[in-house]
Amino acid sequence: MNDSTGLHTAFARLSVAAGPVVLVADSGGHLQELWEVTKLLDQRINRHWVSSDTQMSQSLLHGEATKQLLSTRIFPRRLDLALRAIPQSIQQLRTIRPQAVISTGPAIAVPWLIAARLLRIPALFVESATFVQHRSMSGKILALLPRCQRFSQTNLLGRGWQTAPNVFDLVSQAMPIEQRSDLVPRVFVTVGSNRYPFDRLIRRLEAVIPSDWDIVWQLSGDDAYQPQRGRVAGLIPFEEVRELIRTSAVVVSHAGVGSALTALELGRIPIVCARSAQHGEHVDDHQSDLASYLAPLPFVMVRDADAISVDDLRDVASR
Repeated sequence: MNDSTGLHTAFARLSVAAGPVVLVADSGGHLQELWEVTKLLDQRINRHWVSSDTQMSQSLLHGEATKQLLSTRIFPRRLDLALRAIPQSIQQLRTIRPQAVISTGPAIAVPWLIAARLLRIPALFVESATFVQHRSMSGKILALLPRCQRFSQTNLLGRGWQTAPNVFDLVSQAMPIEQRSDLVPRVFVTVGSNRYPFDRLIRRLEAVIPSDWDIVWQLSGDDAYQPQRGRVAGLIPFEEVRELIRTSAVVVSHAGVGSALTALELGRIPIVCARSAQHGEHVDDHQSDLASYLAPLPFVMVRDADAISVDDLRDVASR
């Protein structure tokens, strides 16, 4: 979707002999994006992962030799928490002595990349694929950080921004194409770890999913409406999420990068529905931006939460 020579060039400058690379991202979609992007690194380079301590990060980073899972999360738009974390980040970087720090954000990128530049360590920030028309708050802040290398996965470039490969391109190129005989007539619905409710999606699906189909709902945060059909779960262990996606005929997801990436990686064509700020489902409409970006792709079905039909479910199940 774009020329990705910028990040390729930056990664080519990293040397196996020059020490480890620190990889920083909050758990969830940002961590999955970083996981995909760093497959482009020389695999012999030592990696020191930094993320928040969740079931998802524990699972994804299970086999990594060096990882640091933080008990305190720096939530988006909490600039005060990000600035307070700078001294500790400096102390840790002095101990690790990396050749570079790479982050896909969100707010956790700010203290680590500022600390890196204060210590004159190369700092690389890859904006999330979620941000198609507007910069993230972290991207806006780090645009002010001298000599911080900034990369965009979409065509949202501008002064000081270079190109990076889009994670959906990376995953779709390796997407397994196979006929499956072990899929059950089940819909797996995931709304991620967002604390805002997505009742519109839940109510609509409960109304249109055939009565003889199984349903597993992964709901989190303050979801006010509890469906009366199927199994309702909160935060499911990441490996169980992967297994549910792998064996379900249909996957319906909010327009979160992590949920969509996992579905594609496992060969499922997700039905993606964007949260709306107008309906109190998110702080802004960046999910609508991402959904618009994904809509032309053949391996994603984008639908409004109020407009999903049983035909959509049967179409995806047949493919």
